Amino acid sequence: WGGGGEWGIKSLIVILGLIMMYMIYQVATARSEKGQTGLILILLSMLNLYFIDRVLMVRPHVVSQLFYFINIYALVKNKRAWVFLSAALHALSYHAYYLIILNLCIGLGLQKKIDFKTFALGSVGLAIGILLNPYFPDSFMMFLDQIKIGTMPQQISFHYYYSEMKPKSLWNVLPVHLMVWQIFAFQIYAFSKKGWRQIERPEIWVSILGVVWYILFFFNYRSVEFLIPVVLLVSTNFVERLTQEQERYFYLGLMITTLLSWPFYGMPDGKKALRAYHQEKFNALDAIPSSERGKKIYNCSWSDGVFIYYRRPDLKFVDCMDPYFIEKEGHNLSVLKKIMWQGMSDDPYRVVKEQFGADYVLCSSGRLIQQLE
Repeated sequence: WGGGGEWGIKSLIVILGLIMMYMIYQVATARSEKGQTGLILILLSMLNLYFIDRVLMVRPHVVSQLFYFINIYALVKNKRAWVFLSAALHALSYHAYYLIILNLCIGLGLQKKIDFKTFALGSVGLAIGILLNPYFPDSFMMFLDQIKIGTMPQQISFHYYYSEMKPKSLWNVLPVHLMVWQIFAFQIYAFSKKGWRQIERPEIWVSILGVVWYILFFFNYRSVEFLIPVVLLVSTNFVERLTQEQERYFYLGLMITTLLSWPFYGMPDGKKALRAYHQEKFNALDAIPSSERGKKIYNCSWSDGVFIYYRRPDLKFVDCMDPYFIEKEGHNLSVLKKIMWQGMSDDPYRVVKEQFGADYVLCSSGRLIQQLE
């Protein structure tokens, strides 16, 4: 930020995204003898709005995403030093350690012989990264809690809500499903022609990686940022076995599903509605006089904290980035926020003023808004 402000941050995100795309290209070329395969897969990734929109978001996840694909490249090329380094750097950049654990487990089968040395070296790198993380042991506890949130959300007592965890209808993400179904349909066809007994172990394990990410996509929409490039890499298992005519039909089908992402992406609310919703928040924040510097806003949604910090850094807010943090600050506060969000507080004005010390309210919960009005 200090080197270029907002545009400096956005430029850095683009640069990191391009490096990540290059690593995906390297994985594709390492898995396929056809040089154009990697270029085609990168083009399809960059044209897919479900994928590229998330890559270009200004957020720290793009750093860990880069190290994730560097880790896959290192496993495919059997570069043990890179496996070690990428695992350590991923653990330093993000608490989702299970991504690297998944890579390492599947990486056991990427070579023709099971390679326990690479697995052990990657595990050591991951452990060192976890221990060197300046937020350890809190970062490790957050990793465990995130697994619990993803697998047993009914046991979460505080208000934990992500739009990515909201179930997506089949119609809403139909192009993603069509892409996955097409790739695995062509793979089954190609394998059946070759003979199932002639399938090599690396092909099986790359397919397993694609299947695992597709399963995760049903639990968390954010998986799409990994699913699309990974499932495209699955096509390197069989594209060389297709005839020229079959290959043309295959890529034509992928291009159609990719272009379908443009009209389908963001349905049913749409990008225009989302921008208008964000502008409403900015308008509300702009309405607060500059003389109110240092006043606190009660943001009933954790995600609104970033809007306040971006638009009015002179004002304070209740929480930001992740609802997990207010839970660590005080369990009673996080439970109280959940009650407020549900519109079940007996005296919301008193809670806002006395419990959270706030002077204003920025909220999108219809129930709480009805109470306050």
